Amino acid sequence: MWNDQPELYRGKYHAVRGAGDAKRRKSLRTTDLDVARSRLVDLRAANERLKLVGEIFELYRPAKEDGRERLKYVWRCLKPHFGHLRPDQVTRDVCADYRAVRGVADGTIIRELGALRAALRWHDPNTPAVFDFPETPPPRHRHLTREEFARLLEACEQPHIRLFIVLALCTGARKSALLQLTWDRVDMARGQIDLGRGEANKGRAVVPLNRSAKEALLEAYKGRLTDYVIEFRGKPLKDVKRGFQTAAKKAGLVDIYPHALRHTAAVWMAEDGVPMSEIAQYLGHSSTRVTEKVYARYSADYLRKAASSLEVGAIAPKIQDDPAPQPSANPLNQMARVTRLELAASAVTEAPRSVQVVKSVSIVFNRHPFRTEQVKNVQGSGCKCTQSKARSIVEIFGRVHKNEAA
Repeated sequence: MWNDQPELYRGKYHAVRGAGDAKRRKSLRTTDLDVARSRLVDLRAANERLKLVGEIFELYRPAKEDGRERLKYVWRCLKPHFGHLRPDQVTRDVCADYRAVRGVADGTIIRELGALRAALRWHDPNTPAVFDFPETPPPRHRHLTREEFARLLEACEQPHIRLFIVLALCTGARKSALLQLTWDRVDMARGQIDLGRGEANKGRAVVPLNRSAKEALLEAYKGRLTDYVIEFRGKPLKDVKRGFQTAAKKAGLVDIYPHALRHTAAVWMAEDGVPMSEIAQYLGHSSTRVTEKVYARYSADYLRKAASSLEVGAIAPKIQDDPAPQPSANPLNQMARVTRLELAASAVTEAPRSVQVVKSVSIVFNRHPFRTEQVKNVQGSGCKCTQSKARSIVEIFGRVHKNEAA
């Protein structure tokens, strides 16, 4: 409860409650004491009218609820524990008790308490409620093998769940995108699906239809009763969790959930060598950075080049040093030592490692170190390098020399 007198703080009057570390202030946005007292009375009255968490959340729901009514189900779990409390009675200990009584995963607790905190802050940005959240669990990246997917599809007895599973894999779409998909965004003539616009920062794509998706959609279109692609008994579905878990349990699959089909689609594409940029477009990612972070390791060629550099048989033989080169007249220029070019030249020309500089190979030391100033002919035993190959050799030497200097 706010104190009955405003307090001057940093040149303006504030409403104050609590003391010490628990002290909270709310600006009354005035330097006039009479105006501050009037606004404080209004503030105290507003808090008296909505003094319970349950009353606040019931006002918050219509303002923020979406079509899936997620807040409705969240409040169903929160209400017995928090509905009768005032915001100032919501403490860390109360949150810990709720976590123990609820007995669900930490991710679920974070989502539910997060919704409650958002409601209280929506009502009062300086709410006295204090929350205690468990540590954020690591992200789940479970994906199905092709054999597991075949078992899951075979275990599906309900047509709408089977349709969801096929489309989730073939489009890589999120569950919400498929449940909101309507027939007017399915273009059979052009062979593509427009998944629409996502919520917040969740991107969605326009994806092509493969043969499996087309066959499933054509079959579903014959028996459609609504405008929604995924429907059950003439109504659009709000969730497929229960039907999906039934099929997964029958198939003997553990730790599987609808979003795993999106991961499965991305992993299968990566394993088949599809470029990360295409996978990112298919999944609706705004940047390939997210795609590479999660799925690059599944690519058949991922880090293969790096691994080949560490082959034991690839260790180069020791190179003998030649006599020191003649000093250059220009102190900014230094001649490249032939011994530094031997290994690179033999790699480029596939010739013996004896190399001569016919005219000159020089490297300029200026603002951009090791830029080639002039490159003539480099001749090896029984072979010749072209001017472009010689330039590449000098650039290789420059990088090696720069790394050694560092």
